[in-house]
Amino acid sequence: MVASTRQRWFWLTVLSLLSLQQWVLAEELLKYVGPEAAVCLQLKDLSGQTRRVEGSEIATRLRQHPFVTSWLSSNDFQKLNEVRGAIESVSGQSVVKTFDQLLGREVVVALYAVPGSDPKGVILLEADSKENLDAGLQLWRRLDQSQTTTSQHLDHDYVKVSPASGKPAQLYAIFDRTLVISDDENLIKRTIEVAQTRTPDGSFFGKAELQAALKRRNPNDLAALYVNPRAWDSQILRAESGLPAAFEKAWKRCQMLSLRATLADDFRFTATADYDSAGIASWWTSLVKATEQSDLQLDRTHPLALIAAAGSLNGGSVLEVFQIAQAQQPLSNDAERTLRILTGVLMGLHPIEDVLPQLGPHWTAQVLPRVDGKDQGVPIDAVVSIELNPRPREGQPSVDRALDNALATALNMAAAMQNSKNSKSIAVVQQKPLGAATLRWVGPIGWLQPSVLVTPKEVVLATSPGACESYVALSTKPTETGLHAKSLTQYGQVGIVNVASGRALLKQRREWFLQQARRGNLSVEDAERRVRDLDELLKLLDSAFVSLAADSQKIELTIGAYAANSQDAAKPKSDEK
Repeated sequence: MVASTRQRWFWLTVLSLLSLQQWVLAEELLKYVGPEAAVCLQLKDLSGQTRRVEGSEIATRLRQHPFVTSWLSSNDFQKLNEVRGAIESVSGQSVVKTFDQLLGREVVVALYAVPGSDPKGVILLEADSKENLDAGLQLWRRLDQSQTTTSQHLDHDYVKVSPASGKPAQLYAIFDRTLVISDDENLIKRTIEVAQTRTPDGSFFGKAELQAALKRRNPNDLAALYVNPRAWDSQILRAESGLPAAFEKAWKRCQMLSLRATLADDFRFTATADYDSAGIASWWTSLVKATEQSDLQLDRTHPLALIAAAGSLNGGSVLEVFQIAQAQQPLSNDAERTLRILTGVLMGLHPIEDVLPQLGPHWTAQVLPRVDGKDQGVPIDAVVSIELNPRPREGQPSVDRALDNALATALNMAAAMQNSKNSKSIAVVQQKPLGAATLRWVGPIGWLQPSVLVTPKEVVLATSPGACESYVALSTKPTETGLHAKSLTQYGQVGIVNVASGRALLKQRREWFLQQARRGNLSVEDAERRVRDLDELLKLLDSAFVSLAADSQKIELTIGAYAANSQDAAKPKSDEK
């Protein structure tokens, strides 16, 4: 019995040590940051990531931009070169090599909230060796001609560096090849305390709220920023702050805010808010259900579209949100009258209770160059489509028939209103068959020709019949979008800007853009300069995108930019796969 108990304690001890070893090896520098830290910025493999950024297509284009080339030839940049030369003459090696030795592995910047004062910070860096770290500290002291004094906290040395120039003193402590720097002595002492605790729950890395954020890290991440909401409660939730009650409730639920910068085929900045959903309001649960991610229909986006958006829309869940809101705040009499009018043109279907549940689960929108053979007027069109999910009831018309009737009525009303205001031209409602459906449009109303098409599968609204026909053509033969959308289909709601298509439109319709620039009483030269600056700006990217997704644990916003490799972009179409 005694032997069995000893064996159990032995294996428990071994497992505990292995668990502790895993914690010590993982996220090395975060183990020196206190769990009460307010913000942590983490940069891993900084030397390798810097080279990846420098070798990216976006960085290559940025270096060729006139603003950057002019700065590289400026006096300010020459002064930086002189400083670099002075450092290299003292150190006996290149600044790049010194950077790799001291900062190349990992860097963490941690901020601690101080009530009634500005946040205090500490910088942690992991050098590639203890010898190179010592050499870097000697170089620092030689460049600043500084004096040092050594003190102790919990039997661990830390050093105060006082520059001869009279600049504020800095303090640092060394843990093997890890260096901790701060201008606040209390933070140096706190770092020593955290380092000596050596338990997961005694550091920022050990916070349970951080673990979900760390699991989302991947090798392509350039940097990660973590914000601890609880460290800011005393400042944000003050009685005198006057913040809305809804914001305070949302803030209290937020467990961790994180921001990741990623470089793969594109640059991406992803902001994530992890939150506690226990006991959350039912309207939020329904709203999340309404926008739950499903396969986005980005393949129905025109390859030349200037702007495209796609997302999920569950009409049934939207109805739940509306019913919850209506229970808290009943509709006004004017709103009720409007709904009765809409019910009439919808052939008896109530727009909220009957039509809304039959919308979704997809929607798309796009802005594309207008192709009408004219070189005058606004050069763009827009198309919006909403998928239908018919749930017919006995004795009621189908949702597509009801919507077709309502939209046809709207076009007739638009024509009548336009004709009552304008005596020079007559707006006429026209129609023609398009497949098994009927395409209707009215015009002209300014530069618009509002168009509608309703099928049993979707509703399409457009600014011209040609735009509507272009969209329908994609419905029968989906195409590979020119908007770098392949890697975006996992997001809930996505918007994309096709910068390459914008460049082509600017070239094709340059005179129109010059006319718009001159509307602000600008001279011809200033208008030319503005259009030229816009052209140079558009050359930096081929597309940009934004996405938003939410589930029962997190809300995530992603912003990104993409530039095709110059060599790939130059390949003939027949070579592309």
